[in-house]
Amino acid sequence: QARDWVRREIELGLRRCTRVIPVLVDGANIPDKDRLPPSLADLVTLNAVTIRWHESVAQLSEVISEVTRAGSRYDLTGYLRDHSKAVSGREVLLTAMEISLARQGETIALDDKDFAEKFKEKTKGESDTGATMNQFMYIIDRVGIVGRTAAAAPRIYTARAYRLKSRDQVPIELEKGRPIVTGIVVYEKWWSPDVRKTGLVEEWKQSGVLQGGMPIVIVGYDPGNGSVRFLTHIPDWGQHGLGTLTEGFLKDIMYSIEAAEAVTW
Repeated sequence: QARDWVRREIELGLRRCTRVIPVLVDGANIPDKDRLPPSLADLVTLNAVTIRWHESVAQLSEVISEVTRAGSRYDLTGYLRDHSKAVSGREVLLTAMEISLARQGETIALDDKDFAEKFKEKTKGESDTGATMNQFMYIIDRVGIVGRTAAAAPRIYTARAYRLKSRDQVPIELEKGRPIVTGIVVYEKWWSPDVRKTGLVEEWKQSGVLQGGMPIVIVGYDPGNGSVRFLTHIPDWGQHGLGTLTEGFLKDIMYSIEAAEAVTW
């Protein structure tokens, strides 16, 4: 059945080159290729695992738990502050700073208006009209942004930006609790109904007109297939601004962000 959820999940796994393992339970066999729809035909080429249900479920659940624990080391999405509202049109750098602070145990809401005013004052321009990454980094590193907690008075917060030497550092920096700011090229395919709804951007499926670039925050990494979870400033795209991206899209210029309350002398 084309709309069966199990079938759709398997199809998605095969398309994304995720590791798919057929499990043959209590003597079941892999079906013949001609009994499968074309989208599932590759199942017959995969190595299968044979289990006896009662003896093997406990072992299987332990393996799944180990994989889940490995992935959670690189997942910062749990530190997003109500991202369904926070991403709307705001600079992703501010969200990256808030994630870094939350990872350290501080729930801080940074002031978007304060950032915009300081950016205009220091750079004589607007943050959304051709600004460079160096200008953004100057504001968060040297100037600082007003932030508030539920109880304390406003304070100034800054952030150090660490330039990544290679894409191999993505999981290393995420494990340290540092979200990663970078840019991404956007194609017209991004606005198709299926991509806009799921937020899944697959490199091999991209086609059409190049739409330009967009800053994003990398907030997760899947060690199984090298894909990343990322946050945009578009609340009605993907899962409230969250999407999944195959590794081939990442640019070489990436900065991990570590925020802290500004030191005053």
